[in-house]
Amino acid sequence: MISIIIPTYNRSEFLLNSINSILSQSIKDFEILVVDDGSTDNTKEVVTNLSDKRILYFNYGKIGNISKLRNIGIKKSNYDIIGFCDDDDLWSDPDKLKKQLKHLKNYNLVCSNALVIDSEGNTIKEKYYHEFDKDFIVDKSHLLSRGNSVLTPGILLNKNLLIKHNLFFDETEFSIYCEDYEFLIRLSSYTEMYFVAQTLISVRIHDSVSGGFDNKMKMLNSSIKILKNHSALTKYNVDKVNVKKGIIGFHICIIKLSYVYNNYICFKEVLRFLIFLGNPKNIMIFFNLKIIPFFKNILSSKSIAKN
Repeated sequence: MISIIIPTYNRSEFLLNSINSILSQSIKDFEILVVDDGSTDNTKEVVTNLSDKRILYFNYGKIGNISKLRNIGIKKSNYDIIGFCDDDDLWSDPDKLKKQLKHLKNYNLVCSNALVIDSEGNTIKEKYYHEFDKDFIVDKSHLLSRGNSVLTPGILLNKNLLIKHNLFFDETEFSIYCEDYEFLIRLSSYTEMYFVAQTLISVRIHDSVSGGFDNKMKMLNSSIKILKNHSALTKYNVDKVNVKKGIIGFHICIIKLSYVYNNYICFKEVLRFLIFLGNPKNIMIFFNLKIIPFFKNILSSKSIAKN
């Protein structure tokens, strides 16, 4: 059986849609743990009115810590497989569990791609990760060098792995922004993860933690901090190189984002990136990662044009 954890706060309408999308799964052998962060709306009534014994409701008052809410759900769960769904997202494919469980026999964590929707449920993007057309393995090198390709609402994982290695979400430094990324990097020391390229879930983008310029900047900067923390702790040179690749990627994302919204911030971020590239090792990684492939593509295009 499967334990599905939904942290929530004052999103009763979205929450109802999330729960109903899970209840519509073709596999019915699960429990849903709603961990309420002290909601002041009608969240409790919405959950209890569903009158389904598989739905468990917990409310310990206002905590304000998404990591702690998820950890409460993990510790209160009764079954060996853990799934997550945010209170504004959907398990939009009714066969999500069925399609993922067959891979969970060989991997401790299975995730998926997603449809991107707005607050009204309208499609924004057909795929969250448009570059992934085939299933693949997510390992530590991928997470460090390319960022987080694992969407939390798409996760199914073996709970025994978490218990064995005492792996829970960080409740101190990364408790709001990118807590999933930090958790997954630690998890990747013990297991590889299987990415299903199908869009099995729908993630909602709106002006909350997942949207808006300020929140996106905080998430990108938190990602850089996570990578720097990991680099300081690891003794492996290959990890340190992959960390620098990841930091370069996040710096470029920050510059692109700030260029659209705020030229002054963009100027400061360019300077910050140049300072990072002041280290000869960093600039060599940047050169090999971005400059050489850029010119190779130009030369390849010219060669094709001539032929």
